[in-house]
Amino acid sequence: FPVTIVMDGSGAVITVATGNTGTIGSLSMSAGTVNGAGTLVLNGLNWTGGLMSGAGTTTMSGSGVFSMVSGAATYGASGAPSIARTVTVGSDVTLTVYRHGTSGYNCIYINSYSGNVGNLNNEGIINIRHATSSTLDQDLRSG
Repeated sequence: FPVTIVMDGSGAVITVATGNTGTIGSLSMSAGTVNGAGTLVLNGLNWTGGLMSGAGTTTMSGSGVFSMVSGAATYGASGAPSIARTVTVGSDVTLTVYRHGTSGYNCIYINSYSGNVGNLNNEGIINIRHATSSTLDQDLRSG
């Protein structure tokens, strides 16, 4: 059955063990950590801060709402959305990334600070919008 987990400033942790797959109906993440070597499937995501790390994968899938909001220039569990594992936007998903309107709050980290390589795989659609506008702000480009 679908599970909803809300992570806040208390620094909650979700761990998916090696060889396991966990599915969450909707995750609202403003701080804390998702980690482990297993697979986490999300059917909805509101990501405003916190760290996804570990050798495992996080897959966005389904018809839920998927959004990410840029944050302050701070990496990790109490900072801006930070990716240090493989995160995949599924073929059935539109992820909307909102750029924060305040100077210094335009960060989303995709890196290997924690020793794990961060990857954002896009099999669906990623829209980048300004936080105060409903119009498309930028394309996500590789290069």
